[in-house]
Amino acid sequence: MKTLKTILFYFTYTIISISLCMLYKYLELGMRKPNSPFVNWIYDYIIISFGIILGLISVGLFFIINHFGIKNKIKESWKLVIIQLIVLAVISFLVNKIHYILEFNLDVI
Repeated sequence: MKTLKTILFYFTYTIISISLCMLYKYLELGMRKPNSPFVNWIYDYIIISFGIILGLISVGLFFIINHFGIKNKIKESWKLVIIQLIVLAVISFLVNKIHYILEFNLDVI
């Protein structure tokens, strides 16, 4: 039962992280969809592919921080979940901002 709970925990936070990164990319690119069907397909592809990649990076960092920092210090269940969600949202935001700065401002990527 403990293994199933752990798998469910990792899966849930991975889906949340990918969704947050897709949302950040959607807001970064703009909320208007292009008129052309081909450009619309490219727009959707960019949001999905970069959202998944950045989401997996974010969730990897979150699991490291959660395992070595958050989980050991907080014992109450409801506080732990709230703090984990806040930390995941902050990490996802930071990973997206770092990607944005490296791609558009510094032209490294």
